[in-house]
Amino acid sequence: MGLENYEIKEIIGVGSFAKVYRAVHKKTNKQVALKIVKLDKQNRKHLKMTLKEISILASCRSPQILKYIESFLDGDRLYIVTELMLATLTEIRETVGTFKDSKALGYLFHEIVKGLDYIHNEKVIHRDIKPENIMVNELGDVVIVDFGISTSIESCLDENNKDNFAGTLHYLSPEIVCGKSYNEKVDIWSFGIVGYQMVTGKPPHHGQDNVNVINLIEKKDAPYLVATGGSSKEYRNFVNKCLIKNPEKRPTTKDLLKNKFLKKGKKSSFLKIISKYQTLTKNNNKIIHFTTSSEEEESELSDVEKSDVEEENDENDSEAENKENINKKEKKKGWKF
Repeated sequence: MGLENYEIKEIIGVGSFAKVYRAVHKKTNKQVALKIVKLDKQNRKHLKMTLKEISILASCRSPQILKYIESFLDGDRLYIVTELMLATLTEIRETVGTFKDSKALGYLFHEIVKGLDYIHNEKVIHRDIKPENIMVNELGDVVIVDFGISTSIESCLDENNKDNFAGTLHYLSPEIVCGKSYNEKVDIWSFGIVGYQMVTGKPPHHGQDNVNVINLIEKKDAPYLVATGGSSKEYRNFVNKCLIKNPEKRPTTKDLLKNKFLKKGKKSSFLKIISKYQTLTKNNNKIIHFTTSSEEEESELSDVEKSDVEEENDENDSEAENKENINKKEKKKGWKF
């Protein structure tokens, strides 16, 4: 285990705190994604999120969750190795345009729901489901990524928990915006927004300032997907079920998996979209510019008076303790927060 086992290739992603490279494991010749995180004592929040993500990914045993391989320290750098994916759902949608094939959408959404069903069974809420956090590979496999702000269902039942207000603004559920206790169904709402965006191109309330978006989510009726973008009636009904404002009436992942729309999905149809994406980007050396969940949360909420979401800095933590925790994460089984 260590950096000497990998041959680093081209950079494929850049963020404020990390860079992602395509790399090759020298012994197996297997291609992987190598994320390099610069450890910064001044940004304990980001480090805490990174440790949480390692813990969750290392414990996952689902083909619909990004496969974690290993992580290790080298100086002031943390290296995280995962399976290599082709692109995010955002990139594919922006490149090939509207997904009009219901069978392709049925397969894609079935895989996302399977991933959500897995983590919900483990009593975990993702809290940041959006197109940028759904990735696919050239074989048509679909995975959920970025568990930095995930949390346990139990912790969200307390309305006084200051960490409950979390996520990406346009994908926040009404119960999060209203400051209520909530459960895993906030992921179903965010998933519904993804479905809405796949045919309209933008999430609801796009272009509004942050304060207005908060007010619209809280006070306006739920978004309703109408006939547009060549979408089928079955697809629209499926998405609109996910966007029921009352979480008690919103379906669970178990309910969604019984839906006829998902059962009609075909991987072969989705692979045609992947093939089209590969053809259109064949000569492109694209670098993804990404932000972590913490960066987006701080940026989007800066205009909204939500002082209760400020992360407390634990001054008692030392850098040595953080490094020790990183090494322990790989050995622990089960969910840990």
